[in-house]
Amino acid sequence: MLLGLGGVLALLYLIAWVAIGRSTGEPPAILGEQRIEARGRPVPDAKWTATLRRRFPPGTDEAGMTTVLRRQGFWVDPRGRIAVYAWQEPFCRMTVMAGWKAAADGRITGIEGASAGMCL
Repeated sequence: MLLGLGGVLALLYLIAWVAIGRSTGEPPAILGEQRIEARGRPVPDAKWTATLRRRFPPGTDEAGMTTVLRRQGFWVDPRGRIAVYAWQEPFCRMTVMAGWKAAADGRITGIEGASAGMCL
């Protein structure tokens, strides 16, 4: 059974804190020119979700998608279908997360994005 949106966001928030030690100084390339708002804890992000859905539409091979995300610096949870990327801006730590579902054949059936930003 899948977690509800609240459960997924809570799990993503926990994973984001784990990923803080893995942060870089640049946002991921997949984000393009999109800006993330500093909102504290992770919240669903419609623009980030749209970016993910354009890049990884339903039917995309899950292994191929995770390879792309890892190459861009995302931490992909080996136990679940969650990827996290964190980077440092001058006074803020920004994080984007992706959570997805896949069919038994390894094809993506849906993907959602959330983002967070913590500033001094």
